[in-house]
Amino acid sequence: MKIKHEETLLFYDCELLFQAKDPQGQTYIVSHTGDGHKECEYMAVPVDQKTLSEFKAGRIDLRDLMLAGSPKEWYSAKATGDPDELELKLQRTSLAESPKLPMKGFHPDPKFSHYAKA
Repeated sequence: MKIKHEETLLFYDCELLFQAKDPQGQTYIVSHTGDGHKECEYMAVPVDQKTLSEFKAGRIDLRDLMLAGSPKEWYSAKATGDPDELELKLQRTSLAESPKLPMKGFHPDPKFSHYAKA
C-alpha cells in the first residue's frame, strides 16, 4: 500500500514528521526513525482526525497520538524515490513494544514546526 504526503509537521534537513493519506482516505502520522544506508526510514500509524487535532493543539504528545488508534496496525517505510509517496510494509510486532516509538512527552519544537505555538 502507498501513502501520499499531505502536510509537513516537522522539518529539519528532511521530513521528520508529517501526515499522509492512503487511496481510501485514511490519515497516517509518519515519523522519521533514522537513516538507513542512503535511505530515510519512517514509521507510519493510522490516526483519526480528532486525535490528530488534539496533537496539533498540544493536548497530547506524539507517543499518545500513535498509540491512540489500533496499536497492532503500524507500518515501516523507506523513502528511496519520490519523497511525497511511500510504500508501507505492515509490521507484525506490537507498536507499544517498538523501540522506534517516540518518547513520552515529545512535542515538536515550535521553531521547526509550522503549526506549533511559540
